Amino acid sequence: MSALVYEPINLPAFLQGHVSCEPASDAWVINRFTKEQLSYLSSTRERSIQRARCLAGVRCVFQGNITAIRCHLMDVSDIARSFAAIDLIRNGMIIGNDERSEVRWGDTLTLCIKPPEHEEDGVYELWLPTTVSAKVRIEICGSFRAVERPPKRYLSIGDSITQGMVTHGPAGTYAAVLGRMLNADFHNHGVGGHWFDPQLIGAVPGWEPDLVTVAYGTNDWTGGADGAELVKRAREVIHAARSAYPLARLILITPLWREDGSQLRDGNETPLESSQALFELRASEEIHVIDGVPLLPHHRRFTTDGLHPNDLGMPHVAQGLSRQIGEMSP
Repeated sequence: MSALVYEPINLPAFLQGHVSCEPASDAWVINRFTKEQLSYLSSTRERSIQRARCLAGVRCVFQGNITAIRCHLMDVSDIARSFAAIDLIRNGMIIGNDERSEVRWGDTLTLCIKPPEHEEDGVYELWLPTTVSAKVRIEICGSFRAVERPPKRYLSIGDSITQGMVTHGPAGTYAAVLGRMLNADFHNHGVGGHWFDPQLIGAVPGWEPDLVTVAYGTNDWTGGADGAELVKRAREVIHAARSAYPLARLILITPLWREDGSQLRDGNETPLESSQALFELRASEEIHVIDGVPLLPHHRRFTTDGLHPNDLGMPHVAQGLSRQIGEMSP
């Protein structure tokens, strides 16, 4: 058997789901937010900027026939969860995954996938880690070329659940699955721990989404916001989104089911009671509002902690959203 011969790729020619990609020695620094957005998040709290630098939703797409692929993550600089994983998809089906646990700051690691052999060319998507950031170098063994992007464009905005915490593979987050179901060019603007925040809303240069979903509320409630405050904050985000994405259909997703949804805070509203107030925006803001509670099965085994959907729960969320989006009038 001949030895595998890997060829480093010119990453920007194949990359999707990013705002910028800059050379860094023999690797690349990838950003999914603009410099202005990253600067703003740096002024909020350290955890927000660390999570924003993670590579959620970023992927390398190409057509051809490959026998192996290596993803070098060099000088890990930000960690939202202490593991890193990549997924490889061929013609819409996940065919490979590599995961490393206990990733630490400053680590350099290589994730490898050797997919099953195929006689015919296919379209491959290599999804980069959701919960870490690092300089990236990708090497491929096989034949490959660039792929034209889908005409539809989808932007997901939200908190840790939108970013994708916690799934074992980056292609399994609800937003990633929904993007593929919609056959859309997809960007993920989820930031773990974030809230309804109009200052984070910003246009992607040269990229106009057709569809924007906004999914916040859980962290707002944890921080003390009641239903009235949620509505106020959501309205501000909607106005900012309309300004940044004037041609897009806007959809607000209320918080998902959570195990402690009946918990009272200081004798006040429960999470469910607070989030229900968001439905009044349908009339006042003429925006589609999707109830998040029925999207996730009401059982802990579909979550990692009674709140964040896991690999079982994320597809349910994506399928429910896809069905409801398909039923909406243009």
